[in-house]
Amino acid sequence: MKMIRMFFYVFAMSVFYLIYSTMIRKNTEQINRDGNSINYIVKMPAALKWTGNLMFFFGVFLVILFAVLKLKKVAGISLGHMYIALVFAAIGLVIFVVVNRWKIIVNGDHIECHPVFGKVKSADFSELDHVSVNGDTVSLKKNGKTLIIVDKEVDNYEKLADSLRKNGLMKA
Repeated sequence: MKMIRMFFYVFAMSVFYLIYSTMIRKNTEQINRDGNSINYIVKMPAALKWTGNLMFFFGVFLVILFAVLKLKKVAGISLGHMYIALVFAAIGLVIFVVVNRWKIIVNGDHIECHPVFGKVKSADFSELDHVSVNGDTVSLKKNGKTLIIVDKEVDNYEKLADSLRKNGLMKA
């Protein structure tokens, strides 16, 4: 009975992964139709996304492997092994969702910030009060409140910095 529940969890997480990745792909294709340098997406590094994917798939593989070994009655394999593999897969799934949730969509002079938690915030470059550079992070502020904090390691950071310089918000 516990093995059936374990496979239900793996199946549910896999279905969620497929639906969520399909939604992300369709949304990204809709945004990237133009493909010019004015319209772009600043997002987490792809290596982090693939780390989450790898953790998820490896965790699912381990759950299946441990289930087969348990059914073959290999000594030393217990449900605890399967639970640990399931938690590993769940952590990978959470990383995948978080990495794909955070992004900044820049369309002309309009910027739309999608934080991991909270509502989508948007502004025009002309509405930004202050841009502060602190080491490896850039903080965008609107009406004295931080709109979003961007690390220099994100994908398309150079395009965002060029847009900020072009609008006179960041020093060259």
